[in-house]
Amino acid sequence: SEVAKVAGDYRIEVKSENAADKPGRYEMRIEELRPATERDRTRVMAERVYAEGEELRRKKAWDPAMTTYQRARGLWRSVGDRGGEALALYRIGMMQEELGHGDQALALNDESIAAYKAAGDLRGEATALNRRGKLLNDRQRISEALVSIQQALELFRKLGDLHGQASALNNVGAVSFLLGKSRPAVEAYTEASDLWKRLDDMANQGKTLNNLARVYQEQGRPQEARDALEAARQAIERTGDPGDLAVTLSDLGELDQRQGHLAEARACLEKALALQRRIGDTQGE
Repeated sequence: SEVAKVAGDYRIEVKSENAADKPGRYEMRIEELRPATERDRTRVMAERVYAEGEELRRKKAWDPAMTTYQRARGLWRSVGDRGGEALALYRIGMMQEELGHGDQALALNDESIAAYKAAGDLRGEATALNRRGKLLNDRQRISEALVSIQQALELFRKLGDLHGQASALNNVGAVSFLLGKSRPAVEAYTEASDLWKRLDDMANQGKTLNNLARVYQEQGRPQEARDALEAARQAIERTGDPGDLAVTLSDLGELDQRQGHLAEARACLEKALALQRRIGDTQGE
């Protein structure tokens, strides 16, 4: 948002926040034409402060970013903007997680869910519920994590948000697998993979297919695991991400080794090792 300092004629330019969106035609309507109030100025200031926090977050300056988000939260709170407050709380929780403060991150995320609900922001609520599942999973509260993620999935379906659905389904697959529920895990990963493909998100599709392959291997279905890994390799090769490709090749090599295909296993593992060395992944080596 912006508040003009002087009256006059202005040209408004409309841009999507998503750089991948295609150009199109838009209709705009001025709901109200009036002088700016102090409340308007405070809200604009909150948005500017929040943008500063985003820049700090991108630079991985976690402590300064958290302080900046807290300032934005205070400004939004002073004008009763629960949606803005929810967004700031969500980001502060993210910073706490980056700093290794998992319990604080969970508490702040729960506050953001309540604020998103109060603001009537279903997408924000769904996003925070999905993240809550991850935070609970990290704390070994796996059954609770599944409930939270399924709530997020339900909201994403209601909104028709395919990206949100794919993300939540991937998390459903991961948590279901941890709970020993391999069939629901396969179903969730398969649906997530199909959605990532529809969205042309090859990076996430490749990661999801890698996860699916691991479930197939646990079920004793090596051919399905191989098919999933080969599909993952094709998807990831389109993205050119050496780290993800190294993971896939390593999994293929291990599968070949278990099946006694030692020459093929060595070839895959050597390629994976070369990629890991190229990106400095000593843990992967």
